[in-house]
Amino acid sequence: MSNPYEAPTIVGYNATPPANDGTEVSANQLDWDKHLDKIGGPLKVFAEAINTNVLAAFGDVFGSAVLQKSIDYTVTTADIGRFISVTGTTTITLLSAVDAGVGFPLAIVNTGTGIVTIETTDSETFNGEITATINPGGGALVSSTGAAWFGLNTDANFSKGSFTPTFTGFSSGPSTPVVKWSKAGPLVFVKLLFGTGTSDATGFSITNWPTAIFADDTLLIPVGGLIDNGTELTGGCISFSAASATVTFYTDFGFSLWTGSGAKGVNNTSLSSCFTYSTDLG
Repeated sequence: MSNPYEAPTIVGYNATPPANDGTEVSANQLDWDKHLDKIGGPLKVFAEAINTNVLAAFGDVFGSAVLQKSIDYTVTTADIGRFISVTGTTTITLLSAVDAGVGFPLAIVNTGTGIVTIETTDSETFNGEITATINPGGGALVSSTGAAWFGLNTDANFSKGSFTPTFTGFSSGPSTPVVKWSKAGPLVFVKLLFGTGTSDATGFSITNWPTAIFADDTLLIPVGGLIDNGTELTGGCISFSAASATVTFYTDFGFSLWTGSGAKGVNNTSLSSCFTYSTDLG
């Protein structure tokens, strides 16, 4: 199934012509129509079929077409060699590896901002798992053994993205806030690209930290460039709660509270507003 070239067969070719015994009889007399029908015609059809099948096979080589998908989609045998560009929080379901056959190259790329899930069918696996995820900017090169799926999932090595943070602790939050991140294996690099807002509480948090880059346990990380009541702090930290996608900011490692008024946030021109951590703490 996964070989895109389908070999044609000769139809109508006379494989058992009359014996060339020197006799001149109707069966072995040279006759144009007779030889055209028995040899020329079938060979012409065969050659034309080769040309048609070669062109069709080249149309199915890896990377020959790009499919754009923004909703859940199930791969079909017609998708052999395709690049599938996926946007949104979407599930791409692989066809049965048995139906795909050995080979069946396919690429799935997350060109959106949501999480793309790869699912298998018939209890088959992809790299030993029933499902796999691709974060924004990541992709997977997929092939079949005829019984299971395997391939390179770049999300396991590198991915990147950004999001608009949802804050608590402000009566008027920072304008046009952005958090950018990149992920290499379990290591995450973060840049806080937002300034200050008007405070109305003694602390602030970001409540929509992406699960793809969330630590799997409680974690404290030192962060510089934090501003409390209009003054940049010499220290500060953030904490990850293992139970929810919430990151809480503190003025120091003693979990000191923030002042309840004035401007607070981040000096986003400071290099110290960047930090690195691991999502996998074992």
